[in-house]
Amino acid sequence: AMQTIVRSPQRYKVVLQYFGKNFSGWQRQPNDTVTVQGTVENAFTQFIGEKTAIVTCGRTDAGVHALGACFHVDLMRMDKKRKEYRDPYDPSTIKKAVNFYLRKLTNDIYITHVETVTQDFHARYKCSQRHYLYKIINCEDEGGSPFEADKQWYVKRLLNIDLMREAGDLLLDLEDWTVFHQSGDEVAVRILATTNTFRPHHFEQLID
Repeated sequence: AMQTIVRSPQRYKVVLQYFGKNFSGWQRQPNDTVTVQGTVENAFTQFIGEKTAIVTCGRTDAGVHALGACFHVDLMRMDKKRKEYRDPYDPSTIKKAVNFYLRKLTNDIYITHVETVTQDFHARYKCSQRHYLYKIINCEDEGGSPFEADKQWYVKRLLNIDLMREAGDLLLDLEDWTVFHQSGDEVAVRILATTNTFRPHHFEQLID
């Protein structure tokens, strides 16, 4: 009797960066709205040859950027000619191939890291902490450097830095985050430390 070899999908942990200005947030939309998740899944689908879904560590809103977002994906490697499954993809192959297809779709997403993980790894539930950076340029000038225009919030009115730090300190002992969540979402978030650093932005023009 012939022995049937049953293969299970290989799970991969993937880290990526994206510039969110041209996306309507992370989450895939049912229409043609361009999102980060939809674009990444499209690239994976082109690489694998079949529809692929990814699971993220957390969603971001429209216009939000990410320096190290994480998701996991389950993949089966199929030999289409022989119609049989092969050994799992090497992580470096996935990184190179998916970035290749991403470049055909956008210049705003780049995968920085891929590694194999066990099936008990979950990008969302294994995520222990998140880091957020909010950049504010606070000056009387009309805006700031054009290179930073899409990465910061311009506020002309003078901000009270001491009051902002005091407000940030109030979050240190906050444990009930219900008011910050959508109905039905589990509340398992607690900020342990808050650091507020404000540095002036100076751009000098050098003329010989």
